[in-house]
Amino acid sequence: AIMLLTVTVSCHKSDVKKIGCGCNSDSIWHYVAYDNFGGYNNYNATMGYDTVFKRNAWFIGVTIPNTNYNASLKICNPEYVSVKAITDTIPKKNGIPVRGVSIVFSGKIKRLCSNENQCFGCDAYLPEILFGYLIIDSIKLAD
Repeated sequence: AIMLLTVTVSCHKSDVKKIGCGCNSDSIWHYVAYDNFGGYNNYNATMGYDTVFKRNAWFIGVTIPNTNYNASLKICNPEYVSVKAITDTIPKKNGIPVRGVSIVFSGKIKRLCSNENQCFGCDAYLPEILFGYLIIDSIKLAD
């Protein structure tokens, strides 16, 4: 029984690595820094609690000024201390945060898995919007 458990766990881990997607993957698709998002040195980011399409999770929305490029990133580590320092202060109505806040952040973006809806439940996929998961390394309110 112990040997079977070990094999099962190691197979699952290798499958995750092979797929290279989702919050628990070791794969990293893109890195983000305070001053660089996908090669753009200027971007606007807002963190908010998204209830659209029954997402019910913390997301960061990114827009690149003077382009059509955007990103919608589901936060993988909402319990991270610096994330909680912000999310705990956002006003709530009936327990649900009522607005987003402007932030700057750094972290690692991971791909959605092929079996997932490519836009976290939206009706239409738009190629100019990057959808992914985000492991936040650092985050703070924008100046």
